[in-house]
Amino acid sequence: MRSSPTIPPASRVALAVLNLVVVALCVAGFAQLRQKPSIHVDVAERGGRVVVTRLDALASSGPDAPRSGDTILALDTLPIASATGLETLLDARRIGDVARLTLEQARTVRSVEATLTRHYSTVYQVIVLLVAALFYGLGVLVLAKRPGDPAAMTFHVAMDAVAVMLLATAGRHAIEPHGLGHVVRVADLLAYALMTVLFFHFTLQFPTPKWERLRRRIGWVYAAGVLVALVAGAAFLLATLVNERRWLETFASTFGFVQKFFGVLGLASVASFIDSYRRSVERAERIKLRWVLTGVTVGFLSFIAFQLIPQWIHEPPLVAEEWIVLLAGVAPVTFSIAIIRHRVMDLDLLLSRSTVYTIVLATLAITYTGLVFALGAVARAITGTSGDIVPVIATLAIALMFEPARARAQSFVDRRFFRTRYNLRQAQRELVDELNACVETGRLAATAIGILDDILAPERIALATVQSDGAAATLHAERGLSDDARECITDADIATQLLQLSPGEIHADERWIEPGVEIATNGGDVLRRLGVCCAIASTYGDGQRAVLLLDRRKSGTRYSLEDLDVLRTAITTTGLGLERIMLQTNILRREAEAEQLRELDRIKSYFVSSVTHELKTPLTSIRMFAEILQGEHELERARVQRYARIIESESIRLARQIDNVLDFSKIERGTKDYRFETVDLAALVDGVLETVEHQLTSAGFSLERTDDGHELTLVADRDAIAGAIVNLVSNAIKYSGADRSIAVRTYRLDGHAAVAVTDRGIGLSESDRARVFEPFFRAESAKNSGAAGTGLGLALIRHVVEAHGGSVEIESRLGVGSTFTLLLPLSDHHLTSSRHEEHSVDRG
Repeated sequence: MRSSPTIPPASRVALAVLNLVVVALCVAGFAQLRQKPSIHVDVAERGGRVVVTRLDALASSGPDAPRSGDTILALDTLPIASATGLETLLDARRIGDVARLTLEQARTVRSVEATLTRHYSTVYQVIVLLVAALFYGLGVLVLAKRPGDPAAMTFHVAMDAVAVMLLATAGRHAIEPHGLGHVVRVADLLAYALMTVLFFHFTLQFPTPKWERLRRRIGWVYAAGVLVALVAGAAFLLATLVNERRWLETFASTFGFVQKFFGVLGLASVASFIDSYRRSVERAERIKLRWVLTGVTVGFLSFIAFQLIPQWIHEPPLVAEEWIVLLAGVAPVTFSIAIIRHRVMDLDLLLSRSTVYTIVLATLAITYTGLVFALGAVARAITGTSGDIVPVIATLAIALMFEPARARAQSFVDRRFFRTRYNLRQAQRELVDELNACVETGRLAATAIGILDDILAPERIALATVQSDGAAATLHAERGLSDDARECITDADIATQLLQLSPGEIHADERWIEPGVEIATNGGDVLRRLGVCCAIASTYGDGQRAVLLLDRRKSGTRYSLEDLDVLRTAITTTGLGLERIMLQTNILRREAEAEQLRELDRIKSYFVSSVTHELKTPLTSIRMFAEILQGEHELERARVQRYARIIESESIRLARQIDNVLDFSKIERGTKDYRFETVDLAALVDGVLETVEHQLTSAGFSLERTDDGHELTLVADRDAIAGAIVNLVSNAIKYSGADRSIAVRTYRLDGHAAVAVTDRGIGLSESDRARVFEPFFRAESAKNSGAAGTGLGLALIRHVVEAHGGSVEIESRLGVGSTFTLLLPLSDHHLTSSRHEEHSVDRG
């Protein structure tokens, strides 16, 4: 996690001493505050005279008591020229003392006696004590949470000053021990003057340092504050110790200057914060400044508006002092939130909601009033009386209108005043919708990367997945990634490190993440190797990881909490999408496997049926002619020889069918062996034709045999090539039509020996020619002809020819006939290794 700077030992000692002094001053100040006496009248300075403006409930009553409009000329024997002078003289007395006031009204001077009572009520004392404790406590808390942060240090000292200012305010300065009250009051003046200097200094440090030249010269501003406070303190001491009118007036003047110094520097601080807000680029800084400005508006500006400005124009405060103190208590809370955890609650949403409901309620109030008047007029016109039905109808109408009006107002405020947050919410919704619509891994990755690149604009971005064993990582989509990073991401070590990233946790370089956002910094090595600054992972499937990798933003700004929320949404949705795609793929694969099994079962049934038919036909012929030979003892020799040739031919045919099945089985298992030897192709073809001569003649076929006379010597497996040629001739017999003629031609072609078998049969369509060599495939024309077959012959032919380094060519037209040509390399073009007596060729 993020590391925080610490406070040096010497500074800790100084802070401890400062805090002890502050606590002591606050305790003494509260004792002084509790003993402050008062005659309970509000006064104002008008034309150099102190005039009674209002009497509160505790003021003395009777004909000799002060009255509103009285001018206070003197307290005892000391002339009064200012409200501050009157308060200073009263603070030297005790509660219960009798003060003699010289009053004038309508040019009539009179002397009255007023018994001094407690100035501050118990409620006020409790409020000021709690608020002062709040200021002091939050100052300590902020420094504890941000030790070593200059802004936190300034804030801490400023909170100490405010606590002293609240509790050491003007009270009875003649408390025991003698002189303590004067020390407390001078400390109050010093805190009064320095508090706004500290506040102004804080604006130069928070949320980011600015105006370096002024920050280097801030000591002069502190010196001015101390000087103003010391002058006012000296005037206070002279006014209270000498008790002369001129010193009272001097103190009143200097204290007024302290108040103006406070107000002017305070307004300058507010202006500085507004300038920081205007300059800020990052959303996090703006949120912090909104918290600060909220506290300033509610706390500090209310103090200036309700108390200081009326005093400047010689008028009493506009609201009770305890309310001003309570409002001031908002400031340390919002300042602390801004410094420590500016996202403790959604200030934007709070302001947005408040604005919305203000707009809606105002609209509905106006609507309600209008409805009441309108419906009342209608009711009076119809019934002559308004009746109770009008408010009921208006209330129902308001209830029905409230939610639509609220939704419209919310949308308007979000779009108009909180556009960044609104756009991010919109982007998140669009991101989820787009990713959920993806049904392919590559598309999903590209969509996620594209949307995030548009929203966040990082310099580099990538999406990778890691297998659950960490053996490999796959890069699915990227933008801007270097070649080294693309290669590095597939490294097993990188995959292992990516697999160790905690799902849903931001692993990042803290320099590019806004302060206050919880991040993990234990993935720094893998981030550096991949050239990125941020990574976030999600688990899917059986422990696989999807990982988003991002580098810093093109704008140079840091990633905010909202940006990281978008990333979390993206990686979570991506993980779910990958799992969904994986499940869909598994389902489709299982459906395909089931379909394949069904197809294999169908093929098996067809194969068994076809093989049975293919085997039964020659067996029937063999059995029939064998029975004839056995039954008829005196057959002509010619007939016996013809029947024997038929039995031999059918036996060869049966053996060929069985060999086809056995050869295909060997090919499927990858155990088919070929024995290579020197073969004369033309002679081999002639031998094959002799074995099928009876089959041709018995079926009524004419055979045309041609040869170009070239020597066609091969290095081949004699039986395998013979079987291929027999299969071609058998197919020609099986699929011929009425034109029962077959042509067999051998010739040389481009270093190859060629054997072509041509029929005038049913032919093949273009689509069937593309699949005719697939095992078990039967062309539509073959099925329609009624001829039986297993669909293995041509598959075996192609395997045999390709195992010899040759190829099979087809020329065919549907309804016209077909020519199948075997092209086999001649022996002088064959590899030397092919001359070995035995060579094993595996499947495929």
